[in-house]
Amino acid sequence: MRNALPLPLFAALMTLVSIFGCDEGALDANDMDIESGADDSNDIIPDLPDEQAALFEIAVHNKPALLNVDTFVSGTVPRYYEFNNANTENPNGYYWCGHAALKSVGKYITGNTKSLSSLHNTFYQNSANYRADNYCPINSGQHWCAKLQDLMWAAQLAQNSGYGRGNSVVRNITRANNGVVNYVGFFDQVKGGANAGYPAIVPSNWKYAVGHFWIIVGYKDTGTATTSTLYVRDVALSEAAIPVSKYDWAVNVKTFVDATQVGSANISMLYVK
Repeated sequence: MRNALPLPLFAALMTLVSIFGCDEGALDANDMDIESGADDSNDIIPDLPDEQAALFEIAVHNKPALLNVDTFVSGTVPRYYEFNNANTENPNGYYWCGHAALKSVGKYITGNTKSLSSLHNTFYQNSANYRADNYCPINSGQHWCAKLQDLMWAAQLAQNSGYGRGNSVVRNITRANNGVVNYVGFFDQVKGGANAGYPAIVPSNWKYAVGHFWIIVGYKDTGTATTSTLYVRDVALSEAAIPVSKYDWAVNVKTFVDATQVGSANISMLYVK
């Protein structure tokens, strides 16, 4: 974790960015065709043992309060373009933001670079619904859209050229308690990830109505969750659109959460570990 000076928000470029996105979603308990034979719906959302979970959360509870300071994971999370057609990575221009988000975080965590087409093959081998091309919007002309569980399996499993990072985990935050949106729980979770050096991959409809996978790489805590800021990577941007820096966009926590997995009981996010 490293503190850095605030970076430009690139507001002047907002209108210059083409509106790209990809279909995304939370975990689908009906898709359990893992080649290793995992077929128990209770295992779709793995969790850490209690003692490891406690260590994971300790960064939130024991970190000194640094209000109004830009805080990021250490180093820089790379940004790989989801529509990259070089070297046959995505020659058809499919909505592969899930592939690109995992490629970006996978490179940051493991140092290994996988192509978008390689991750497509991994998703294809691991997931029955992905293999059946069930995820893209109907009549969109798109194919092979990913869900968060596809990213999770590719992160956890070594089979089919996955990353083999068995401690990778999906965290589920209750979206609302007694009708009150759980902004605090969500913000605490992503702060804990950033403080521990783990960027979160979160599917959301913020900015792109069709849906998108975002990488949360940092935050600014104002002392109130709803007015705090998230710093995110956007794999729909090519290197030519906005030069790669610590982050691509800044977004208010409330604005982001209000557009994230609406209608779901939980907000889910993936940590590659």
